[in-house]
Order: sequence, then structure tokens, then C-alpha cells
Amino acid sequence: MPKIPVKVRNFKVLANGDKEEPVRLEALVKAAIAVGRAKEDITKYGADSKWEKLGRVAAIRAGLYVHNDRFCRTDLYRNESKTDMGNRTYAIGNAVCAVLADYFLRTPWLLSLDVYEKKLKPTYAKAGKRPDYLGKSANRRWFVFESKGRTNAPSADDWKEWKEQSSAV
Repeated sequence: MPKIPVKVRNFKVLANGDKEEPVRLEALVKAAIAVGRAKEDITKYGADSKWEKLGRVAAIRAGLYVHNDRFCRTDLYRNESKTDMGNRTYAIGNAVCAVLADYFLRTPWLLSLDVYEKKLKPTYAKAGKRPDYLGKSANRRWFVFESKGRTNAPSADDWKEWKEQSSAV
């Protein structure tokens, strides 16, 4: 089974460390379909919702394949324009965020803060950038997630900025 390298840093409920988390390609596809939407809203817009799901699945399947227990970028993904690669990386990053939220924190559904802000009524610590997702775990604890799609390793400044962003709620 392919593995995703995970670096946990200053996440209050998880011990710091590096590990490799086994993740099935099918789990990424499922996460891509669901991330950001409440269960009841996945088909809310009829045919348009179906097209959206198809696009999310296509972003994963056309971008990744499995080789030697690793997710690898397809030739298409490696040779896309920067804009197309950015869109694909965004979709893959969101799916990875959702899968790891479920695996590590038992938080199976992440809701887009932009879409569900009125329903969730979050309190913001400060003005500025906001995180992407909120999710409630099986233990009924809320978690905040900032999703990033990357094709290279983040810098220390990136980590700091992302932590600040996820602390805004």
C-alpha cells in the first residue's frame, strides 16, 4: 500500500515526529469527493454536483499513480502548465488533508469554512488569512485545518505562516 510521509509539528493532540502513513488511492479519491462539503450537500446541485465530483476524481486519478508503495506524479502532472499543475496540486492537497484528518484525528468530514461559515459561526482570533476547513471528530472535538498542496518541501517560514493561519479560528 502506498505511504504518505507525514511531519507532525506543534499539533497539540499529536506527538511531534515523522512517519509514513499507509493510504490507499481509493481513500484519496473518496476524500477528494467529500472534502469541504457536508454529507447532505454532496449531491445538492444535481448534475452540477456530479460534474464537480467527476472533476475531483479526475484530478487525483490523472495526477497520481502508485509505484513501489509511493504515490508518484503522472507524466501529465509533471508536464502541465503551472496553472494546471497548481489546480491539480490544490485538489490533491485537499484530499490528503481530509484523509489524514480521518486517519489521525478520527475526523471523517471536513467542512469548508468559506461555505459553512454562517452555519458553523466560528469565532476568529484575529483578522487576516483564515484556515480552509473545520471538522468534528468522532469524539465530538472540533479541529481546524489549513490545506496546502505542495510539490516541494515547505520552508520554516511556510510552517510558521500555516500555523498562524490555522490558529485564526
